[in-house]
Amino acid sequence: MRDYKVASGGSENLNTASPFNIKVESLVIRDFSEAEITELYAQHTQDTGQVFTPEVLAYEYTMGQPWLVNALARQCVEVIVPDRTIAIDGQHVQMAKENLI
Repeated sequence: MRDYKVASGGSENLNTASPFNIKVESLVIRDFSEAEITELYAQHTQDTGQVFTPEVLAYEYTMGQPWLVNALARQCVEVIVPDRTIAIDGQHVQMAKENLI
């Protein structure tokens, strides 16, 4: 990065204490449990009326990792099945997984 800045006419100073500091601070939250994922789905159903069928549990694909849980659900409800009258089922989650891959 420093070489690029110098070659492009910029300063050698990267304005960081170390060239390895990508960001100063990182916030990490623990993984969701299966029960917490189910509760998140229930909150979506309560807010929108769109149901996640009982066999849907993205835990096997995400292991509860928050970004993946959110990304799979977003794919399902915004991309694959935006019609809130249609329930999200296992096939939709499979499609969402494939979209993310």
